[in-house]
Amino acid sequence: GNNAGNHAGGFRNESGWSIVTLNDTKITTNTTTQHHAGGFWNRGSVIGQDVIISGNRNATAQATADSNDNNVGGGFWNNGDGAYVDLTRVEVTDNESHGRGGGIYNDSRAETRLTDFIISGNSTDQNNSESQGRGGGIWNSSGADVILNRGEVSENTSLGHGGGIYSQESGASVLATNVTFSGNQAGIDPGEGFEGSMVGGGFWAQSNGGRVEFDHVTFTENQATRPNADTGAGFRIDSSGIHMLMKDTVAYGNERGLGGTLVDDDVDQNITAANFILEGNNIVGFRSGNAMSGGTGSVTEGYSAANDPGFLALADNGGAILPSGSAPRTHALSIGASSLLNAATSSTLTEDQRGIARPIGAANDIGAFEGPDTAYVNDQWSAASPLDLVDGDRELGGSQDAYVGVGAFASVTDLLAKYPSFTGDIVVNGGTYLTIDLSAGTAGDINLLFVQDLADSETAVNVTTLNGDVNDGINLSNHGSPVDLN
Repeated sequence: GNNAGNHAGGFRNESGWSIVTLNDTKITTNTTTQHHAGGFWNRGSVIGQDVIISGNRNATAQATADSNDNNVGGGFWNNGDGAYVDLTRVEVTDNESHGRGGGIYNDSRAETRLTDFIISGNSTDQNNSESQGRGGGIWNSSGADVILNRGEVSENTSLGHGGGIYSQESGASVLATNVTFSGNQAGIDPGEGFEGSMVGGGFWAQSNGGRVEFDHVTFTENQATRPNADTGAGFRIDSSGIHMLMKDTVAYGNERGLGGTLVDDDVDQNITAANFILEGNNIVGFRSGNAMSGGTGSVTEGYSAANDPGFLALADNGGAILPSGSAPRTHALSIGASSLLNAATSSTLTEDQRGIARPIGAANDIGAFEGPDTAYVNDQWSAASPLDLVDGDRELGGSQDAYVGVGAFASVTDLLAKYPSFTGDIVVNGGTYLTIDLSAGTAGDINLLFVQDLADSETAVNVTTLNGDVNDGINLSNHGSPVDLN
């Protein structure tokens, strides 16, 4: 709740030789009457863990006057050669800038490194200067680096381009691994609604000589207000000098347009096709601009049932516990009904955004979330402490309550009624099953795994498949010991 007449509402670290350590720290509701850095200003080093930077605001006088003055960094300002911010388990939320960088302003060869983070609900507020209202979550420029690992960039808004992140000018780089971009909007003025014709709802970069690298990143439900097919509501890449790498990443379900008139729009690609480097397998719903054909990887494009990731709503599905008591949110995958499952066949990442070990199935999944590919069918549990629910709903487990699968189904028929496109393993655990009917499914490639405590013989189970044949193309095997999900 501090106020500075000029810069740095919370604190100011001016010297390049000074180090500020933040542990179990809250920097909240600080303001500047004029100019930059509602939360803090840094030219040295700021390091720490378990930090909340929330509700800070810069330039309240200019905002009240609705001026076009450019005042940057609602949450914090990190600027200058050698300036360094490295925070773990950090929340940058609900900050506002009357200018660029609603949450974070990172400039002039500075480096900001965040691990296990939430950047959410930040905004830029300007009168009518679009160029000074960019970067709702983060503004990054002039040789500066932003390095993000395991977190969410969500529900940030910008008056100008780049609702989630905006990166520009020579050498500015953004590297994101296991990150979810969701619900960010470009072209929103707080309190005044939709504005102008903006691009890059989740992310926009135009930086000669800079790098953009997305490794297992998810872009969905982002929006930008430009109505044309050069919007990149998920992300947009400009400037031929950018080094662009897209690896095992998905951009699907983003939209462009104003108000209720929205059109699917995911990527706008404006560098040469050969300079857009692909690794692994990627999925993009709608792309405008140039092709993406560099590198040794692939991209599957288009909206179809086969390409649908099957995203569930953005939610806390487990992960590192941040100071507020929640984890960075993810879009979980519909079990057995996602194009992303086991599709990152060359990926070597050993964890997802939540820190859950990859792979769960035969290979890593595309995007930030590692989804389950096993369903359980039980009409009675043999475990000492059976699950309370037998309904196929999401199930939590582990020390961090991570989403690891779904609760058991009472029958295979119930499973296929809820997930008709299921592909993967069905573990049949407990009870007596003389008949298993798979005819309601549409996908095939189902393995039936039986545990040892079935009352009947596994070989005597009558399995009806999609085409009516018995035991045709179905793998029957012994799963081993009874399964305990508790």
